[in-house]
Amino acid sequence: MKTILGIHGTPWGIYVANTLIEHSGSDLSKLTLQKMNSEEFGNAIAKYAKKAMELYSEIAVNIVSSSEEGTNTRNEIRIRPFLEKLKRTLALRLARSRRASR
Repeated sequence: MKTILGIHGTPWGIYVANTLIEHSGSDLSKLTLQKMNSEEFGNAIAKYAKKAMELYSEIAVNIVSSSEEGTNTRNEIRIRPFLEKLKRTLALRLARSRRASR
């Protein structure tokens, strides 16, 4: 878990957070520096960051635990197949949550 959430997993956590924000339905073109400086904006970003890290760590643990025995987790999360699995699983989760919220 330390590797998944550590420096090697940081870009993937950011990727998941960005994906969540893009799929939130918010119109980011209306975002101003004044709004970004508000407590409300900070709270919203914190909410997305927390959700993204929870989602990323859950998906990453599933991907890594399903891989071959003896593989190095640090190396595993650096390779393209990890990204492809992460993208695919994240897309499925987002689609499932959208269907459930209807």
